[in-house]
Amino acid sequence: MNLTSEERETIIRFDEAGPLAVVYTYNVAWKNKLAKMASERPDEVCFKEEDGWGGVTYELPKKWLKIGSPRAISDAQRQAMVEHAAKYLTPRTPASAEA
Repeated sequence: MNLTSEERETIIRFDEAGPLAVVYTYNVAWKNKLAKMASERPDEVCFKEEDGWGGVTYELPKKWLKIGSPRAISDAQRQAMVEHAAKYLTPRTPASAEA
């Protein structure tokens, strides 16, 4: 049985008393990031368990959790970024054009 997108959730849980947060997720990008953090810093990030459906649970310092908004840029900044990219980046050719 496959889980729906609504059933594949991410839950971040912590309390005010303790220093740790628990992250339970099905998100592939988060799972990969947490696994990398656990392998690089095993004394701070701990893999707890994997459920039978593909979700994983990790424990990490809650001070590592951040909430932020995307950077706001003006139209002039956006245009400058486009011009910089056009000047310094080479366009990619589609794979079918290379054959």
